Amino acid sequence: MAAKRSRTAPIWAYMEQTEDDLVICLTCKDTFKYSGSTTSNLIKHLRTKHPIEYAELREESDAGKTVSTSKQPRLTVQPTLADTIAKTTPYKSDSNKKKEFDDLVVRMIAEDLQPVSVVEDKGFRRLLHGLNPRYQLPSRREISRTLLPNLYKHEVEKMRKELDQAKHISLTTDIWTSRQTKGFITVTAHFISQDWTLHSAVLETVCMTKAHTSENIAEELTLVSNKWNIKEQTFLYSSKYVNKRSA
Repeated sequence: MAAKRSRTAPIWAYMEQTEDDLVICLTCKDTFKYSGSTTSNLIKHLRTKHPIEYAELREESDAGKTVSTSKQPRLTVQPTLADTIAKTTPYKSDSNKKKEFDDLVVRMIAEDLQPVSVVEDKGFRRLLHGLNPRYQLPSRREISRTLLPNLYKHEVEKMRKELDQAKHISLTTDIWTSRQTKGFITVTAHFISQDWTLHSAVLETVCMTKAHTSENIAEELTLVSNKWNIKEQTFLYSSKYVNKRSA
């Protein structure tokens, strides 16, 4: 098998070179002769056999990516019926475009404190369909059970790396009682990054069932420090429950 070469043209997201003169279509597994000087036959195959994938290729071209050279056919050809159908055919569930849009929607929900049910709102659905008819919103169930948990895990790992690089961390708390008389505590970490930028990040918001005494607050701070593995970097505030870091 030929050694893999670095490919920059988007067409190589749909094709793979298996031999020096052979290329295989990753969608239908057909093989083609390849001279190494032009990809016109590969683009033609995608246009005639796989209109959905070809439409995605054209989208990348419209975004400013080069998909052809002077020796290759221009992609600004007269749209065919297959092209027109492809423009309204939903993205595949495992396509990069679908994943990219899903991530944008979930981040919007998280950052703007929107309810998960926003994906069921008629106006929001109409807006996204008008912007891109090929994108289908994930269900409320998929967001709450899969996409949001995955985003949370990603952000937790990102924050762990940032905290691990911080030399010193200070923790602050905010405690309140809900209308249902349930107590909650939020723990926020404050640290200066290596480029001397001050950062603040909420680490936990949990129900606090015990009385809001200094001892119980110190105990909660200790639990959070242990969970995030930042105890050695953090100054805590109760000598009865937490060993203060020596100067």
